[in-house]
Amino acid sequence: MAINYDYYRVFFYVGKFGSFTHAAKMLCSNQPNVTRIINNLEEELSCKLFLRSKKGAQLTPEGQKLFQFIEAAFEQIAAGESIINESKELHRGNLSLAISDIALHGVVLDILQQYRKIYPGIHIRIFNHSTSEGVDAVNRGIVEFAFVTTPTEAPKNLIETRIKPFENILIAGKQFFFLTKEPNSLQKISEYPIICLSQETKSFSFYSTFFSDHNLILNPSIEAAATDQVIPMVKHDLGLGFIPADMAKEDLEKGNIFEIPLVEKIPVRYICFLRDRSRPMSAAAAALEKMIRAAM
Repeated sequence: MAINYDYYRVFFYVGKFGSFTHAAKMLCSNQPNVTRIINNLEEELSCKLFLRSKKGAQLTPEGQKLFQFIEAAFEQIAAGESIINESKELHRGNLSLAISDIALHGVVLDILQQYRKIYPGIHIRIFNHSTSEGVDAVNRGIVEFAFVTTPTEAPKNLIETRIKPFENILIAGKQFFFLTKEPNSLQKISEYPIICLSQETKSFSFYSTFFSDHNLILNPSIEAAATDQVIPMVKHDLGLGFIPADMAKEDLEKGNIFEIPLVEKIPVRYICFLRDRSRPMSAAAAALEKMIRAAM
């Protein structure tokens, strides 16, 4: 049965107010038009829905049964509209992000702290991803943004925005303190055990290129799964490690680790965020992007 759903809207208002005239006023219509629609609905359903009198319109038993369902439907519609409005006003919503360790500590924590103060109703889901995994997550639509580090080698459908540059340093534990006395060449450093991220990561690719540019091959003794594993390994004298300077600052000040000066300068890297230009952003994501750009 293909009944015009506008008929049910009119039926709801007449049933709610018990008056054709009042319903017409609420619908910005007129009483004859409302009467015509109810007559058409009764004809479609082959039953009487209202008993008309000078006092108004009273639901028949059939009308009462129908009104229970129509009233519930309108309540659901109103609830849906309320959720949409709250989402637009950022009282609620969802946001999925892929964040690498370096990006989290380097800039994202401060941005998320500010974001949560302004939009506490937004539910945030964070995936701890390497740069390669973050690029893939955005590309597949699993997350709305990825906060990663260069090089990203992101496909053309992704917009890459650099947020902050950062410097890397080489660190050592007490066993290798003697290397801190003077600048060391990469050639010399390559003779000692090196801790690096796994070969599947962009960080490994970055340092591999750095060594290759100086006619050397990066051959790490230990491959770590995450950047924040490097410092504990270095403190336990498992090898030398490359780490963002900001992440090493506290342990350097405490004397837990030591910076090894290098003859060759390590190229600057960038923390950046990625989004898919082909997918529309939610209101929650748009607010975060606006905050990121304001902080740049």
